[in-house]
Amino acid sequence: MRSRTYDHPHPVIAAYGTDLMRTSVLDLGDDRFAWVRSPGPAMATPLATPPASVRDLISRLSRDAVRPVLPERVQDGVRYEAPGPVSLAGALLAGDDPARTGAGPLLRGVGRTLRRVHESPVPADVAARPPRGPARLAERLSARSEVGRTARLRTLIDEVLGADRLCRVSTWCEGLMRTEGAPVLLHGGPSLGTLVPDRADPGRGVLFTGEDVTPGPWTFDLGWLLGEILELGVGLRAVRPGTPPPGDLAQALFAGYGRSPVPPAGRAAAVRILTHAYDFAAFAGWHEESLRRSLTLVADLVDSDGAAALTW
Repeated sequence: MRSRTYDHPHPVIAAYGTDLMRTSVLDLGDDRFAWVRSPGPAMATPLATPPASVRDLISRLSRDAVRPVLPERVQDGVRYEAPGPVSLAGALLAGDDPARTGAGPLLRGVGRTLRRVHESPVPADVAARPPRGPARLAERLSARSEVGRTARLRTLIDEVLGADRLCRVSTWCEGLMRTEGAPVLLHGGPSLGTLVPDRADPGRGVLFTGEDVTPGPWTFDLGWLLGEILELGVGLRAVRPGTPPPGDLAQALFAGYGRSPVPPAGRAAAVRILTHAYDFAAFAGWHEESLRRSLTLVADLVDSDGAAALTW
């Protein structure tokens, strides 16, 4: 059902979220859509917008099939314009054929776009900001006690991962938070949920960019997105046995980037998957079967030192 927001005259065609983050999609007409992301009740601070230095760098990148789009401030949230109303994650979760969604060409385009971001100089005013995702996970892992669903998750982590594996993931997480001497400018949080296909041309689209820009190793961005691809692929194949394996999408991402996958990307993927498990349990709900699948995937990545993510 369509509704209207109090603050905006355009119809809201989708609204969803968790206690951490809320998203509304507005129909602007003429195949243009506004995506408004705002903090949920569990987020104490406004969403970030990039400094002018980052805006200048991103806006000057050459155009490709996937364009990085920058946010505008809307109260304590941000607003992006996109050529479609559904993210790639949303389309795949809904059961759309990956070929029809343009998933392969989109991820090749994302790889090319991330490469151009990484080849940009790191502005001084973002040089000391660690990625938000690993920082959030590190805070969880260092907590002396948990309550509610996160306490249940910690029990499940102890069962599936055990102390030694969890210690290794924690070490990888801490490594991703170190920004000194980092060689490239990172997107900082590329996601299938912020990759929006063009409704008229699904092989093209936009990637929301700017909230998490930070310095770090190139394997962070590739591994972060790789973790989402693997987790989503494993989850979809569990409930829809005919779903293609995630390897084609992962290969498209690295092919677009122009480098072969390496174990550090698999380690970043493990950090991403465990971060999502904590975020889901803390801010969304409890689904033990899917959480157990995700933790089992993390265990495989730890046991292989990240290499399991590269075999697909």
